Amino acid sequence: PLTREQAAVFLLRALQADGWTIAGGNRSTIAGFKDAAAVSDYAVGAVSAMVQYNILQGNNGLLSPHNTLTRAQMAVILHRALIL
Repeated sequence: PLTREQAAVFLLRALQADGWTIAGGNRSTIAGFKDAAAVSDYAVGAVSAMVQYNILQGNNGLLSPHNTLTRAQMAVILHRALIL
């Protein structure tokens, strides 16, 4: 199982390793989500960067950072990242 925040960290690191210049953000970027405080400290930069690029969009005002991803959700995240 992979959580949403773990996926954001993996994806940000993979994009950066591939030469992308995507900087991590901060909690103010995700402050509009009801559960922004639930994002782990290590993942804040990655989650906020993925939100800035509309790769992670949340659902009903929630990021659900500790929920595990389904295959379909991961496919959508990867698709959004590939069309940047």
